[in-house]
Amino acid sequence: MQEILYILLPIAAASGWLGARKHYAARAAAVEMAELRRVCRNSMDYLLRDSPDKAAELISGVLDTTGDSFSAHMALAALARKEGQAR
Repeated sequence: MQEILYILLPIAAASGWLGARKHYAARAAAVEMAELRRVCRNSMDYLLRDSPDKAAELISGVLDTTGDSFSAHMALAALARKEGQAR
């Protein structure tokens, strides 16, 4: 009987650790998405008020420089060229 407990205890600890890891990863992703939504909402407000430079500053401050955000960086560059600014 004790042998079964010695086997089940590490399995229970590992499953608890994996569950907590998944929970906290999902929570971090939700916080990041909320920040992105806030920035997008504020940058759209700036764009509608004809302040594209402020909108570009907001968006570029949040984006990382990985390959995933390449299209967003290209859109910001097009916006800067349209405004006559070099970034």
